[in-house]
Amino acid sequence: MASCPPQPSAPATGSSAPTLIGGASSWPATSRFEWPTLTCSSAETPNRASFCRSLPGCRIRAMSKSPTRPVGQPVTLLESLGLRPLREQLPQIRLALLGDAYTPSSRFDHTSLGILRPRVSVALWAGRFAAPRRALIYSLFNHRQTPPTEGWSVRRTQVLDYRGLDLTYDSHNGTDFAVPPGTPVTATAPGLVFRVSNDFNRGGWKVCLDHGRGVFTTSNHLARPLVRVGQTVDRGEVIALSGYSGLDGLALFPFSAPHVHFNTWVAGRAADPFARIGTEPSETSMWRDHNDPRPTRAGTMSEPPAQTAFDAAAVNLAIASCRDPVLRDRLASLSDDQERAYATLFEQNYYPTRFTCWPTLVVDAMERAPLLDLPFPDDVVDGVVYPEVSGAFMISWTWTSANIHFPSTRR
Repeated sequence: MASCPPQPSAPATGSSAPTLIGGASSWPATSRFEWPTLTCSSAETPNRASFCRSLPGCRIRAMSKSPTRPVGQPVTLLESLGLRPLREQLPQIRLALLGDAYTPSSRFDHTSLGILRPRVSVALWAGRFAAPRRALIYSLFNHRQTPPTEGWSVRRTQVLDYRGLDLTYDSHNGTDFAVPPGTPVTATAPGLVFRVSNDFNRGGWKVCLDHGRGVFTTSNHLARPLVRVGQTVDRGEVIALSGYSGLDGLALFPFSAPHVHFNTWVAGRAADPFARIGTEPSETSMWRDHNDPRPTRAGTMSEPPAQTAFDAAAVNLAIASCRDPVLRDRLASLSDDQERAYATLFEQNYYPTRFTCWPTLVVDAMERAPLLDLPFPDDVVDGVVYPEVSGAFMISWTWTSANIHFPSTRR
């Protein structure tokens, strides 16, 4: 029987054993941010496109349609920030800044300046990687997160990343990979697309994938999704183009880096894909290359995604606990068990204060296991780099003083 635990946590999904829907589809990648891009044909791009480095000013030819704009058009600044259409984003801006009866306002203060890296951010906005062919780790999962009831906090008052260091902020529940806008974003494992949406107050454009047995990932701050709900995707298949859509991208432009905020949920609950260092017993990394994630290698065979099983009674219990009557009625009105469960999973992870009950909804969830690859193609990115290695300009704050650090050497 489903029970209601005392602490907020992310939910799970739909009927007892839903069936995966949709079929695999190939989507070509496209441009960098307003920079010369690539040219290719459908025959040249089975699952991802190769960047055209020899034809200045070239554009790819549109080969299919996306949920936003045609693939053949470059990523613009407005698209990268997720501002189209602006009138739809204004209510979400107000929600983030002021909150409502069910959602506390976001919290920030002078310590929030610690997330800024102006020098590397401006370079990334200009289309240059922080280090050649490397995604910059801009912020890590915080293992000392403040309670959700206090509101989303971008302050840096109690922070601890997987290394025992402080490359994170209070409410950060994912990993930020900083790359130039327009960089192709790939599926980190085979999966089913269960949501594509633009939530301007919570991470902008996002693609959410179910990888089976209770493992889910979401890629946020996208400029352009390239997949649709119900579509199955292969490991390493391009699903979107990167950007910095959402309120924080708009508010901090150009001093905060464009990036992909990558969430991992295990049993439907937020988890750090990196293995914590120095824990007993030792923790298993979710990355297939341990704590040094790499992109999917060309030619890697893609196993079909496993099915996730869900507890329908637990889903209904979570919905009944929703404090927002409009949201509660909308969730309850979804006739498809799987769709209703996915929607509940999403809402409880992104808006936990709208609920009073967070039962465990995933049935037969897998334990942590090496499953994921870096969410970028191997013809664009080789791996990751950290700020202290890339030479990124960093600002760190204490309550009484500010310290500006210029790394003197590159390692």
